[in-house]
Amino acid sequence: MSGQPDFALGELMSAWASGPALGSAPARWAEALAPGGVEAELRLLALAGHALEVGYRPLPSGPLTEGRPLPALSLPFLAETHRLRFRRLLKGASYGGDRHQLLRFLATRGRVAHPLDWTPGPNDDEIPAVYAPWRDWAAGHAPPPEEALGAANWEDWTRAGRRTAFADLRRAKSAAALALLEAKFSTLKAEDRLDLVDILRQGLSEADRAFLTGIQAKDRAPNVKQLATALLARLDMRAEATPEAAAAQLFEEFIKTERKGIIKRELKLSFKKKRDEAARERFIALIDAAGLDALAARAGGSRLEFVKAWPHDDHLYSPFFRPLLLEQGRPEEIQAFLAEIFGMDQRQTSTHLVPEMMERLTEAEQFELLPILFQRGQLSFDEHLSNLGLWIGRAPMALVRESRLWRQSLAMLDAELKGQGPLTQLPPHLLPEHLQILGGLFDQAGAREALDDFARMGLSPADPRLDLLILNADLNADFLEAHS
Repeated sequence: MSGQPDFALGELMSAWASGPALGSAPARWAEALAPGGVEAELRLLALAGHALEVGYRPLPSGPLTEGRPLPALSLPFLAETHRLRFRRLLKGASYGGDRHQLLRFLATRGRVAHPLDWTPGPNDDEIPAVYAPWRDWAAGHAPPPEEALGAANWEDWTRAGRRTAFADLRRAKSAAALALLEAKFSTLKAEDRLDLVDILRQGLSEADRAFLTGIQAKDRAPNVKQLATALLARLDMRAEATPEAAAAQLFEEFIKTERKGIIKRELKLSFKKKRDEAARERFIALIDAAGLDALAARAGGSRLEFVKAWPHDDHLYSPFFRPLLLEQGRPEEIQAFLAEIFGMDQRQTSTHLVPEMMERLTEAEQFELLPILFQRGQLSFDEHLSNLGLWIGRAPMALVRESRLWRQSLAMLDAELKGQGPLTQLPPHLLPEHLQILGGLFDQAGAREALDDFARMGLSPADPRLDLLILNADLNADFLEAHS
């Protein structure tokens, strides 16, 4: 049966509220309800509930269609024994960045979430690449084409996949990417036009001028026109000034230099305070036109010295050096730049492009930065794990034992277990945050050793703050073993 019951349900419900409901029951139920009294009322309640739950189902609003099966991923699911702990961790990761780093940790250790515990949304674009088939499935799209992005298969790509493929095409074949965007531009929504024009920053050249000029003149979306105007300003700056002239203008308008120290004469840079939007756009255009060589020469030092001297405590101007360094920087310069960032307090810098810069370094070069990173205080779980690069879930205990992160964790835990309360100079939320960070950065042996240390101090293994450490200790660290 389906549809509405063939008796007046509303009348029956009203009868229960005002008195005996037997008189409002369907006649065909009389035999089941006899004899009357309280027992009959209870049987009627059971029958009505059962009828609504089983016999009568709401009709769907439209035709039923068979859903596509969830695509298989390239890594195995988390084992059944670990899923309850993972769900608890996921529930505690209310901030999206924390959830993404938890998933990244699992993927590094050769596991993916079970779909009954978690699946991504179609726009969840910061999760590990292994979940891309699930994102396409959530969006109702088929997997992306195997062939490269082009005019013929443009509509076969998801929005996120198309953006990534277009960025790859722009890096590999700048002119081909521009021609493809010109052909498809009029069919795009404003948000897609904005996304794809923004990718033209990569390899921006005079060949892009005519297209950007057309957008500036005719596009209906103000934010798209504004972006095209900013990119044209960069091209104008390059055309009007040599790298040396652009560097000279940048230092004249925005950057102060000085030398400190009697012997070493260390280079120091700081910003002249201009805070309006027009000044910020001019700063971006000048630094882009100047390039790293001209900037270092103008400052009177080597490229490496200039990179080390760059000021990180200004959120308005400081981050706009990072795209230039990603494009032109050598590995030793990027490594030195990150060492400066990791050596600062959290409140003095932003995380803009830091993970992307770590990706430019080899595993050994990233490892050299870990001792500096582990000395930072008051870092969040999301920040710390995103900065670990290839070493997430792989940091050895010997390295961590020498760190401020480890010493602070032990001191706070010792004070708590001795009934002294939280250390007054540190925020009370810091111990759970530290234990979470340790759970995601250790290798398997380190996680087990840390749990032994905490148990000897008197911390119960059932403490929920140890969930990630316990999950880490139980997971296989070896990728091939995880697939056996």
